Amino acid sequence: MPMYEYQCRDCDKSFEKLIASAAGRDNAVKCPHCGSKKTGRQISTFAVASASGSGSDPAPAQGGMCGCGRVRGSCGGGGM
Repeated sequence: MPMYEYQCRDCDKSFEKLIASAAGRDNAVKCPHCGSKKTGRQISTFAVASASGSGSDPAPAQGGMCGCGRVRGSCGGGGM
């Protein structure tokens, strides 16, 4: 099941939701914070690293330093 990101238009909170099928991703989703159904699906970002054999390092992941999404350095993944 894919996970989609939504944002509530009433309380402005962001949240994620597992959706059983791609057909259901655009249906009204209830905000877990305030209960409103005035929500909109957000564009999600992700990073993929692959072994290309080029000898170069993969592009850094989005979010935290290691791709965890936390503040840089807070997950103990090393330092830059």
